[in-house]
Amino acid sequence: MKKRNNGTVDVWWLYNDGGLSLIIAHILKLSITWRNCKFRIFGVTNKIECLFEEKNKLKKLLSLYRIDFDYLDIFLANTTGPTTTTYFNSLIERAASIENKFDDYNLQKEHIYETLFLRDLIELHSFNSDLIILTTPNNKEEYNILFMCWIETISRGLPPCIIINGSTDPVISVNA
Repeated sequence: MKKRNNGTVDVWWLYNDGGLSLIIAHILKLSITWRNCKFRIFGVTNKIECLFEEKNKLKKLLSLYRIDFDYLDIFLANTTGPTTTTYFNSLIERAASIENKFDDYNLQKEHIYETLFLRDLIELHSFNSDLIILTTPNNKEEYNILFMCWIETISRGLPPCIIINGSTDPVISVNA
C-alpha cells in the first residue's frame, strides 16, 4: 500500500465495542501507510448531561493507553433521519420478499433501529474521511438478513469502512 502524506481516519467508538476499534486505529497509526494521517475519535452517549463527562473519560482512557489522536468528540444519540429509515425499510422489504422468513426480526428490530442514527452522524462528520472504523451493534446471533441490511444502510456511499462486530467484553478500560 502506498504511503499517505495526509488524510483522515475516523474511529466511531461505541459503548459496546470493547475497545477493539481503538486498538485497530492505534495499530494503523503506527504503520508507515497511515502514520501521517489525522486520527479523529468520535463517541456517542444518550444523555446530554453526560457529554462532557464521557469526553473526559475517553481522553483519560486514550492517554492511559498512549493512543494518539488529533481530535476527539462525543455526540448525543438522536433519532434517525427519514432518508436512512426509508432506505433501511426498503432493504428489509426486498429481503423479506426473497427470503420469506424473519423469525427473530421483531426481537432484533428495536435494537437495530436504535442504532441507525449512526448513519446520519457518520455521514455528517466522516463523509470526507479516507477510512472509517466503526462497530456493529452487539450481534450474538448468526449473521442474518436484518443485520446485513443494517450494514448496507450504515456504509452505503461512505468511504472505505472497517466494520467490527461489537462485544460487551472489555478489551481496554480505565480500570486496567
